[in-house]
Amino acid sequence: MEPLSRSRILGRVLVLVILIGLAGGALFALKKWENKRDGGNAPEEVTLQEEKKMIRYKNQWYELRDNIETVLVIGLDKFSSQVERNSYNNDQRADFMLLLMV
Repeated sequence: MEPLSRSRILGRVLVLVILIGLAGGALFALKKWENKRDGGNAPEEVTLQEEKKMIRYKNQWYELRDNIETVLVIGLDKFSSQVERNSYNNDQRADFMLLLMV
């Protein structure tokens, strides 16, 4: 077996550096996209004003209401019982979700 030439070794190192750079850039872009997506949903601040709880969201103040009831309705599909009863895997999947706020 012949030893690798200097140019071939440099070429392989260059390809490896490019692949690592592409992987790092993809991870950076994914992190930036996730932060952009989730960052706008949180309230900016929560304060007490005149004994009322208020939330500021997108430069608008909202009063918290404590008399709201929520009900979550979930429809389950059950698969054939090919899974053991005490197994980590389950035989059901939620195919319908409805959140009611009253």
